[in-house]
Amino acid sequence: MKLPTASSLAVLLSVSLCPANWPGWRGADGTGITSENNLPEKWSAKENVKWRVDLPERNNSSPIVWGEKVFVAQALSGEKKRTLMCFTRADGKQLWQSGVNYTDNEQTQRDNPYCSATPVTDGERVIVSFGSAGLYCYDFAGTEVWHRDFGKMNHIFGNGSSPMLAGNACVLNFGPDEKARLIAVDKTTGKTIWEVEPPKIDPAELAAMRGSGGGGRGQGGGGGGNNNNGSIGARLAAQIVAQADKDTDKKLSAAEFNALPDAWYDKLDVGKTGKVSAEQMSEKWYDAVPPLEGDNAPPHRQAHSR
Repeated sequence: MKLPTASSLAVLLSVSLCPANWPGWRGADGTGITSENNLPEKWSAKENVKWRVDLPERNNSSPIVWGEKVFVAQALSGEKKRTLMCFTRADGKQLWQSGVNYTDNEQTQRDNPYCSATPVTDGERVIVSFGSAGLYCYDFAGTEVWHRDFGKMNHIFGNGSSPMLAGNACVLNFGPDEKARLIAVDKTTGKTIWEVEPPKIDPAELAAMRGSGGGGRGQGGGGGGNNNNGSIGARLAAQIVAQADKDTDKKLSAAEFNALPDAWYDKLDVGKTGKVSAEQMSEKWYDAVPPLEGDNAPPHRQAHSR
């Protein structure tokens, strides 16, 4: 059974907290299973909750636990910061919040805020991935021990790869993007131990994948033929009509369609600069054109190469 993860508003801990540590994504052995007994099978904002702490923004990072401390990664988008927060396990009191400023725009999507990766700890240090801002290591007092900059990530779904520990190494799946690679660093110094790039797909294999219905044009995997109900165009058309159809006749007049760009631009150009980059459009697209209720938007968790 998993410990509760951070919601968009709060970190929750059950009343009968198990004494074992929960040092990283899916626990000590990566299975998401604990050997503890007599844990609650359900909880809510009030039921089986010992304490609750509101987080400053939406969050996908899971909390980790070691001894009397709870850690969770947290972005502060308004302040252009990526941070690690520490709370007391007994009562949820915030002990510290350490982090780094990162002002560049980084691609992501609506359901995948920055700092989605789960930290990892060995009981002496906490290592956390801040995406394009780098891999950071802090001691239990919140003091930075080391950090590494591996470059800027660039993927439409953002990133959320959680670092893991293997002996003296901290391993990070850096990506997904064109620079994706598996990196191992010394957990005490941050120095690179090794790096390896993923295998390249042979062009012949890629053509075969497309020809077998794996999403290529003209196949049933992703929008070929006449059945394009799952294609990006079909989904986007439905979202646009739903947003612009003021007279609810399920058709768009020229006036209704022409009114959309101004509404979109206000949401894309958050800083009111009068210009919007491709990265800004990618980052804020779902704010301007939100998915329809019940629509299966691109799953952000697929960016989490744990």
